[in-house]
This record gives sequence, C-alpha cells and structure tokens, in this order.
Amino acid sequence: MSTVNWTFEENKAFENALVLYPEDAVERWELIAGLLPGKTAADVEAHYQKLVEDLDAIEAGLVPLPQYKDDPEEEKAEDSKRKKSKRNKKQGRSKSPAGREEAAEGKIEV
Repeated sequence: MSTVNWTFEENKAFENALVLYPEDAVERWELIAGLLPGKTAADVEAHYQKLVEDLDAIEAGLVPLPQYKDDPEEEKAEDSKRKKSKRNKKQGRSKSPAGREEAAEGKIEV
C-alpha cells in the first residue's frame, strides 16, 4: 500500500472527486488522480482503501469519537448534568438511590 502524504486541501479535493466520480465510473481512480497533481491512480485507490478501513473501524466502535471542547451538543449535556446536580443538592438528594437510603437512615450526611 502507498505511503504518500496527503495535505488537507488534497483530502478535500479527493472527497469532492469521490462524489464527482461515483463507484460505477469507468477509470474512476485515473479520473480522480487527474484532479490531484502528483498523485497516481494507485495512490488514489490506496487512499480510498485506507478511508474505507478507517470508516469500518469507526462504525465497528473500534475508534473512540473525539469530544470537542466547543461542541454545542457536549456543552448542552454538561450544562444539563450541572443543573441536575445543583437541583439534587438543593433538594437534599445524593447522586444515587443507595446514597439516599443511607442518608435517610442517618448513615451519611447529605
């Protein structure tokens, strides 16, 4: 398999070319390589195979998805956890049912 380096711009052009030339395109790899100076059809095909392998690994759960600090969905989830924790503290609740039972029995302080 080829170990050719790909820049961000080349990857974007490669991804766009995959859409432009779908799987059933005749001479797909040659056509895509023609859009990427310095890349051969073999380079393009090897890059595609690596992409497929990476996607398969992600879909199989073998690669953890990154958690971005500025991800709005992550921020919502964290805000929700913080608000729930504050509500529980205000209402004298511990985090777990077992903890509530212990508190009710006077075994732990809430």
